[in-house]
Amino acid sequence: MRQIESNEKRTVHFIFNPTVPSKITPFARKYVRLIDGSLAEFENEEKEKFTQYIEAMENETLTEED
Repeated sequence: MRQIESNEKRTVHFIFNPTVPSKITPFARKYVRLIDGSLAEFENEEKEKFTQYIEAMENETLTEED
């Protein structure tokens, strides 16, 4: 229950279903890193992983985990 300040009292109910997994967007992943100051390092790691993936695909050495 949350009370919003106004001339009248309002009650707002937030209902969440915790059994449904929430989707994590690319923005949300980057935003967390931006807040803690490690965004540049994270983006470099992601770029390196992507480059390795492309090289493995070109060389036809992809595994099931990739």
